Amino acid sequence: MWDPITLPEILLDKRTPAEQLKDACAFFFAADLPESRRQEKGAAVYADAGGMIGFIAGTAADNDPVVRQRLSELKYYLVAIADIVTDYVNRFAEKYGAVFRTDPELWSLAFAKVPLMGPGDVDSQMYVKYIQGTELAASLAEQILDVAPEPGGALDRFKRFLGRLGDILRSGVRGHKDCYRTVTLGIAIEVVREADKVLYIPRIRQYHVSFDRSNMQWVSACGSEAYMDIRCSYMYAANVLDNEALEDAGARSVLEEFIRRAGKAGITDAPTFFNEDF
Repeated sequence: MWDPITLPEILLDKRTPAEQLKDACAFFFAADLPESRRQEKGAAVYADAGGMIGFIAGTAADNDPVVRQRLSELKYYLVAIADIVTDYVNRFAEKYGAVFRTDPELWSLAFAKVPLMGPGDVDSQMYVKYIQGTELAASLAEQILDVAPEPGGALDRFKRFLGRLGDILRSGVRGHKDCYRTVTLGIAIEVVREADKVLYIPRIRQYHVSFDRSNMQWVSACGSEAYMDIRCSYMYAANVLDNEALEDAGARSVLEEFIRRAGKAGITDAPTFFNEDF
């Protein structure tokens, strides 16, 4: 086991899927970490003193049934991977300290250890918008999920979800000395059409934001008619699942075997989990 304060460098894994699976099992099933514990439905572990972990999954609506089926399959893989990585981070933080639950380097390393997942570099970015509150949910959906949502339906439910997160963040900032660390995982699949081909780019994005009283005023303003000048810094990383490799039955079976065997945190039952197709 490495020194948890100095995580190893993350490199592109060029080994065979079978070799990646062996390494992934050694990493995720580490005997020196606590056992996996599936969280109970509605558990506060995703919004507690250790910070908030949110999960936002969604794809754009598509008229092609073949494309819809492929999007559904890829989203299943991505949600399962996010569940496994969340379980690992929870176990790691249980042993080494709650601060690691929101550590971007640890999240990126764990995602890169999943078979067929590429590395994700962590860097600092800014979300800068002058925007009306009622347009904020659509802007965030486009930013996180690569979708341009139509009014109503899923977008309305996303607004309500963001409102709940806003309540959690306000409580977190008040209760944790005016600084509340958060991680939001965006589970997205970009669809690119080239002539008669359809390309899929399935990725999991990480947004790491530390909220305080100066940058949280907008987090639950989705119903406001007022315009807001938003400037929010965050740490960002994205890991891409190798969709081309998944075309090979052997490689696909490796990923499915890993998903079957690995521990899960039960993120789909979390109050901070959102999953809709726009």
